[in-house]
Amino acid sequence: MDRPDRVVDVLTARNPRLIYVSISGFGQTGPCGERSAYDSGGPAAADLMSITGHPGEEPVKPGVPIVVRPRNSS
Repeated sequence: MDRPDRVVDVLTARNPRLIYVSISGFGQTGPCGERSAYDSGGPAAADLMSITGHPGEEPVKPGVPIVVRPRNSS
């Protein structure tokens, strides 16, 4: 059972009250839909890590969470 949708089918058959949630860092579809995203992926992709930290040292992730709201959401 390596397909997530098959796992969901089996689990919801056992427990109809199960709530299934799926998230992704770059969207479910589109050019980056298959890319993995981790905590530092968003700030790095937005180039925010280039302006954090100290000159001459490694980039540092921002000290506050960054949330980007998709344009088509209400």
